[in-house]
Amino acid sequence: MLSRFKEQVVILNSNGEFSINIHAENILIKILNEIYCCDLKNVNYEEGKTYSSIDLRDKTRKIAFQVTSTAGFEKVKETLSKFIKKQLHKEYDKLFIFVITEKNTIKQKLILF
Repeated sequence: MLSRFKEQVVILNSNGEFSINIHAENILIKILNEIYCCDLKNVNYEEGKTYSSIDLRDKTRKIAFQVTSTAGFEKVKETLSKFIKKQLHKEYDKLFIFVITEKNTIKQKLILF
């Protein structure tokens, strides 16, 4: 089912339709809560649509997730830069970037100041 969902995301995103990405966040909450034994909440509902760099969070366990359909180094770099700029690294011990469309191995060095 996740493979089918991934393909739906790819097809819709290629047509300029990105609302399915928001649904992906909500679908993943239950799955990730089971895997990581946490209580993730959708930040966009708690803080508003303008909240950037993380989509899901568990304040108690200090875990944050960015859910994205964009794979690649630039997206990782952008997410980490915003995460640090907003000083979220002081609130969360771990940040996971969950790419819903494809597996991508980043092989570049990341240097943030």
